[in-house]
Amino acid sequence: MIDIINVIATPKFAEELAFLSEPKNRIDKKADYLDLLEKWFLFQEQELINKAAQIELKLKGKKLQSLYNQSCFKDGEYKTERVEKLLTL
Repeated sequence: MIDIINVIATPKFAEELAFLSEPKNRIDKKADYLDLLEKWFLFQEQELINKAAQIELKLKGKKLQSLYNQSCFKDGEYKTERVEKLLTL
């Protein structure tokens, strides 16, 4: 756990959090986004990005579409329920 904290807790923490919190970066800056997800050990979110085409086909209704388009963070906290629900599609 300490190793993870040391990797993430850098002077660029706030900048990286802001980058990951912007949903359009998943598309516009996909490679950088995936690299940062790996650095931050957010492997489920990485899987979600890698399976985006498959998941997008299964998005039925505005609620799921909205969930998919949301940021992966809210108030600095990672939304585990969001990614878990989307990966079940």
